[in-house]
Amino acid sequence: MIGLTDYIRLKNLVLVRVNILQSYLKNKKTPVEKMNQQELLQWVESNCSDEKLKSSIETFIRNSPFESLVELAKEDWKEDFGRWGVFIYNKLHPSKNQEFGC
Repeated sequence: MIGLTDYIRLKNLVLVRVNILQSYLKNKKTPVEKMNQQELLQWVESNCSDEKLKSSIETFIRNSPFESLVELAKEDWKEDFGRWGVFIYNKLHPSKNQEFGC
């Protein structure tokens, strides 16, 4: 049987550990959900105001396997679609941007 003093010490130790765990979970970044092909097309439709470029991007997205789009490097996106290519890359890889606070 443990005494009252030992019980209080044990209780305080547990509370400290619970507080540390709660603080960790509160500050931990939640996983970022990745887009699918349809969501990417909707995002381009809603955000790209250059109609000719928008049409080109949408055609490219529709005619490519989505997994291949995700695997393209940022430089590839930029080369093909300029600044909008970088925007799209960032939408496809939000966790990479989140790591650096972008």
